[in-house]
Amino acid sequence: MQRKRSLISVILTSVIAMATLIVAMGLLVGCGQQDTSQSDEPVAEQPAYEGVDDPWVEGGKFTTGDEELDRMIKEICDAEYGNYTSEDRAERAYNTFLYITRHDYVERYEGEQYENQHPQGPDWDKLYAKQFYLADTGNCYEFAAAAQFAFRYYGYDDAVGQPCLVKQESGDYGQHGLVFVTNDAGEPTVCDPSFSANGYMLPGGSYTFMLEDIGQGPVTIWQNSTPQTLTP
Repeated sequence: MQRKRSLISVILTSVIAMATLIVAMGLLVGCGQQDTSQSDEPVAEQPAYEGVDDPWVEGGKFTTGDEELDRMIKEICDAEYGNYTSEDRAERAYNTFLYITRHDYVERYEGEQYENQHPQGPDWDKLYAKQFYLADTGNCYEFAAAAQFAFRYYGYDDAVGQPCLVKQESGDYGQHGLVFVTNDAGEPTVCDPSFSANGYMLPGGSYTFMLEDIGQGPVTIWQNSTPQTLTP
């Protein structure tokens, strides 16, 4: 009787071992096979990024070429403060300029997080506009960069923020950030962020200036109703 039980036990152990081996072999075979159940389905292509929605421009899209900055500028321009409920483009642009330039003016940042004294290169405006948004403060360069993109959001396509050497009352030239833009009457104007409302869309000849050489190459701005390409 004991021998019969032992035989049965051996048989059961062998059956279990065989079943385990079969299962393991099945898993190995399954792992070696590729899942082709979805291989024939076409992969949907993501549409190319065209910018953020913009109700003020033809085509309805605005972009700086930088997706993160696009969202920042849209947030600034779409916000509801002051007289921002106006549907008049010129009024909205004016109020946006005031909003930007009435932030705390920080001539020079302390520490190493931001640097706002030496704009350099063709993309200086993107960097400085982002710094304005992130720090919620700025100087003339950062205000000019942010205002440039805000103007463009409202359809003022020729708006250019630019580091300049501006002639002062003393006769010397000092570093300063200005914005050049054509107004709704087709007249070339200059905006001085340092003076906020008093520096908004002044006649193009209000300042004597030279472009500061920051390694960005030629800059096209409007002067005397004609686009002029200036080289520092």
